[in-house]
Amino acid sequence: MIDERSGKAIRSPAENRSALRHSIPASLTVVPAIQVIAVAALLATGRRRTWHPTVHPTQPNQGKSPMFPARPWIQPFAAALLAFAALLAAGTLASTTAVTEAGLRFHDRIALHRAGWATALAEFVTDCAQPVVGIVVAIGIAAWLTWRGRRVDAAWALAVMASTLVVSTIAKYSIREPRPPQRFWLIPPDTVWSFPSGHTAVAAAMIGLVVLLTARAHVIVRRLARTTSVLFALAVAASRLYLGVHFPLDVAASILAASTALLALWTMWSIPPVRHWVNVRLGPTPQAASPD
Repeated sequence: MIDERSGKAIRSPAENRSALRHSIPASLTVVPAIQVIAVAALLATGRRRTWHPTVHPTQPNQGKSPMFPARPWIQPFAAALLAFAALLAAGTLASTTAVTEAGLRFHDRIALHRAGWATALAEFVTDCAQPVVGIVVAIGIAAWLTWRGRRVDAAWALAVMASTLVVSTIAKYSIREPRPPQRFWLIPPDTVWSFPSGHTAVAAAMIGLVVLLTARAHVIVRRLARTTSVLFALAVAASRLYLGVHFPLDVAASILAASTALLALWTMWSIPPVRHWVNVRLGPTPQAASPD
């Protein structure tokens, strides 16, 4: 399109968004493929083998079964790599013109059905999932778990929220997906970049916090609390879309960000020396929830 006054070419909104993404490295699109190859190699070499420590002849436990398998961390590590590869692949997909135009059409339809009470409710829900709120909630849960003598669970609570925020921030400033156009905004966004949704990632991390908090609760309380946390995360995702500050793929990718963080933590926990070090300094291994 040519401007009749200046005679210069005018780019469409989709072209402007593509120009903003020029800083994304070209190698980013091949990172998921490289990670998938790495996962395949790890799985191929990560068969169940036995770790045979050097045992002194005078030790009484010589000849007994080893305490740990050779690589118990291999499966969670592979899953973490796959989740992170899927996160980067979703970010690359979000950069395409077709996905961007579909997101703009989605927001055009949402704008036709907005109401005052719904806007107020969406703002309240999204404020409950601010990163600062998530950090305060994690610290509060960790303090309560510590007071109850569950210091390992308290460390998990802090690590889940912190790692989720780290993964989400790394993805946000690596992908650099611009926000929807300002005409859709009902509130000013926190940052320039849209992918993934930090608020939704915080809400997803809160599901993990609720799982830790209710690990020893009655089965009815446990189910109710976890169902409520899932519904809260869905409500936060819907509020971010309703307020016009995210595209649908942004909030969906936040689940991948939280999953990557949780799987990375589980990988570390699956390394026997790490687990032993944590248990020695913080207390016994956290008890798993009883089967329903």
